[in-house]
Amino acid sequence: MLRLASFDIILVVLIQTINGALQGIGKINVPVIAFAIGGICKLIFNILLIPIEKIGIYGAIISNLISHVVSLIICFLMLKTSVKDTFKQKNIKIDKLIKHSKIKTSTKQNRATLREIKE
Repeated sequence: MLRLASFDIILVVLIQTINGALQGIGKINVPVIAFAIGGICKLIFNILLIPIEKIGIYGAIISNLISHVVSLIICFLMLKTSVKDTFKQKNIKIDKLIKHSKIKTSTKQNRATLREIKE
């Protein structure tokens, strides 16, 4: 029973990490919605699996795993689409920053080189 439940720890760690990333980019409602959908799935699977004699109490663990997988998939897909959009918008700004930093660096290096030549 604990072997089966231990997989849940991995899912929770992944979900919490992705939720932190989602909250960091301003998508604070996504984890709430994902957990609500996961909770509904857990309730449905508990009702379906626990009464089965062969499954019994393992049905609660299985439904918990299913609910966390559902939450993980929702959060991961939202993070994937959000990050793509965020990088597309910020990519232009980053390119401009890189170009300007190269110009400034090369200008500073040129001045230093000119000073060395003059001395």
